Amino acid sequence: MPGVLGGLIGSMVQTIALSEYLLIAGGGSGAAASNSFGPGGGGAGGYLDSTSASGFFLVEGNSYSVIVGAGGTGVASGGGAGTNGSNSSFQFSNSAAAVATLTAIGGGFGSHRNSVEPGNGGSGGGIGAFLNSTASGGLGTVGQGTDGGGSNDTNYRKGGGGGGSLNNTNVNATSSRAGNGGQGKTSSITGTSVVYAGGGGGAANSASSTNGTAPNDGTTGTTLGTSGASPGRTSGTGASARANSGSGSGGVSNSGTSGNGGSGLVVLKYLETYPDLVITGGTATRTVSGGYKIYQFTSTSTFTVRADV
Repeated sequence: MPGVLGGLIGSMVQTIALSEYLLIAGGGSGAAASNSFGPGGGGAGGYLDSTSASGFFLVEGNSYSVIVGAGGTGVASGGGAGTNGSNSSFQFSNSAAAVATLTAIGGGFGSHRNSVEPGNGGSGGGIGAFLNSTASGGLGTVGQGTDGGGSNDTNYRKGGGGGGSLNNTNVNATSSRAGNGGQGKTSSITGTSVVYAGGGGGAANSASSTNGTAPNDGTTGTTLGTSGASPGRTSGTGASARANSGSGSGGVSNSGTSGNGGSGLVVLKYLETYPDLVITGGTATRTVSGGYKIYQFTSTSTFTVRADV
């Protein structure tokens, strides 16, 4: 009978062995600064995945929770620093039959000025900048993301970009531009290649300067990057990051408004010979592809393993 691992778990119950998982926390939001500062972008939510999820089981009779973290809330009318994204997590049974929890850390917020430290998180937020300021970005979590971008003493009001799950290349502001958002990682767990968890771009105070771009393709303005992150803007209203991307939003200067960070995502994948999950609350989709069942949770839910009938 498929799914029975009585010798491992210790009883003849339906037991699913996960093949893969993807766990992404909510992305941080970028800052919204007054006309004196270059604000930083929000960091990506923590990114955890496995394509060989050894030791992760789902056992009949247990109830498991899935928490999908919200993205950080954007800031209106130059109102200051952004907010951190929220953690995402899912429960599973380990090889000792104990219920355990895996957690991804929410992305750090971008700060609106160099005297305000940006948020630490899955990936760190970018720091805001004033005249001749030197400061570091927020710290990322090892194994989940990277540090956010800093400013330097010649950048003249250009904020750092948020760190990305793949890297934080070019997130530091320079004399010629604000920091770009760090690049996100690509996953094909759903059968389609998608980029997640990129950092938001930092913003430049002056229209004559260059704003930080959104990853992974260097977009500007209100266009989201392929990771779902948004770029920095000198003024106006910044775009919110793509829902369920875990990406950060860009900073906005000159009393503009920053967008929200992207919410997180949880995906569980296992062989289609195992029983279905019974899901309560929230939003989840089930697909079958290539011999696997794939459950995508886009909001907080609970589930059990369906008993064999």
